[in-house]
Amino acid sequence: MSQFFVAVSADKNNQTAIYGVGRTEAVALKDARDWVDEGVEDGLVAEPCTEALYDYVRYNGTPGSWGYDKIRRLHCTTAEAEQNS
Repeated sequence: MSQFFVAVSADKNNQTAIYGVGRTEAVALKDARDWVDEGVEDGLVAEPCTEALYDYVRYNGTPGSWGYDKIRRLHCTTAEAEQNS
């Protein structure tokens, strides 16, 4: 089970930004609340991610693109997604 999470839009078709990160779902959502406008956090969910994506977002913000590992069912960097395809 993942120990890293990203806060993204609950709408799977509109996951164009990562709003927060955390080592738990609650921390990822709290991090997002610190950065988004009031009311936006209502449409966010915390989903598992790789440590590499977590670290990237912590130090650089939302990447221009990222991937999703369907086997492990978590968000990942583009490089990780390319390795696993």
